[in-house]
Amino acid sequence: SRNSSSYFDFGVKGIVNVFDVETGALARQSHRQALPHGMCWSADGKNLYFTSFRDEALFQPELEQMPGGTSYHRAPVDGPHAIGIFRFSPTGEAKEEFVVAGIHPIARPGTGSLFYHLENEIWERQPDGSAKRFEFRDVPSHTIEISPTGSHAAIPVHKKTPFTSGSFLTILSLGRPEQRLIVDTNSVYLIRWAANPDPVAQPQ
Repeated sequence: SRNSSSYFDFGVKGIVNVFDVETGALARQSHRQALPHGMCWSADGKNLYFTSFRDEALFQPELEQMPGGTSYHRAPVDGPHAIGIFRFSPTGEAKEEFVVAGIHPIARPGTGSLFYHLENEIWERQPDGSAKRFEFRDVPSHTIEISPTGSHAAIPVHKKTPFTSGSFLTILSLGRPEQRLIVDTNSVYLIRWAANPDPVAQPQ
């Protein structure tokens, strides 16, 4: 939020709260504050991934260090203002654990791997800590959306022409990412995968 002096204040507004949906009671609160660069549950539902400054002291800046324009800068993954992805266990008491440098985490069902943005690239981190990069000719402007089976991903990419709406939607098989389906270039997409899609009847 921005205060009356046109400075951005992180404060307690970034704390992650986990609630019991049956009772509404607060089940757990993170020790570390979060940034608005994505959040997701792990595929097994046991952990929550969120983004935060690597250096927690940056959440308590002097006002002259944080002019409003700072909030429009690119999210860095290295240097003094580095941002990373942290693992948060809603049932444990340990503090959050740093996982990897990057933003916009999203878990891949059935594998335990984690997709994320690193600078202008998309990476997949395996449970053993190894990672691979996915090649894109155009940089995706949104977090990728993975199908419930974990087999495919949908990625909307905004047009690069200033003041022009629309995007193109890329569908790719995560097993064979070199094969991609480009849907069209004139729409804006909001993606929702079907959890259990019904089979489509084929004409006889």
